[in-house]
Amino acid sequence: MRPVERSGAHVLNRNAHTVGVALVGNFDVEDPMANGLPMAALVFRILLDRFGLGIGAVRFHREFQDKTCPGTRIDLAAFRQLVAEAMVPGAVPFRGIVHGDAFVQCCAAIESGILRADVRPLLEALGHKVDATHLEDQGKVYVE
Repeated sequence: MRPVERSGAHVLNRNAHTVGVALVGNFDVEDPMANGLPMAALVFRILLDRFGLGIGAVRFHREFQDKTCPGTRIDLAAFRQLVAEAMVPGAVPFRGIVHGDAFVQCCAAIESGILRADVRPLLEALGHKVDATHLEDQGKVYVE
């Protein structure tokens, strides 16, 4: 939890120019896909983008120490693929948006750091009438 500008203490003799990411769980036993691995891939994607690194920069603790970290149920090549897929714009889907106590399903994704969503379901859930008949010819959506 140190600032990225400071050396960490995650891998002996390899901390000066690396960032350590801790995954919480026993992934020698637990299913990593059910316990946050897609979110970890997103974190790695953000770090790779931030530092201008390629997918080969993703390394596991077990490559440098006599440990199984992050767990034997996580394959490095498969995790790198998960990170690579998260790098594609819009590859981090959201199921919807919460409004008050309601959950509104609307196809949404982050593209280049911007949340883009199908506004029709959200606006209709808020009680608005949406008319998109002029979207193609005028580039407009009318909301009543």
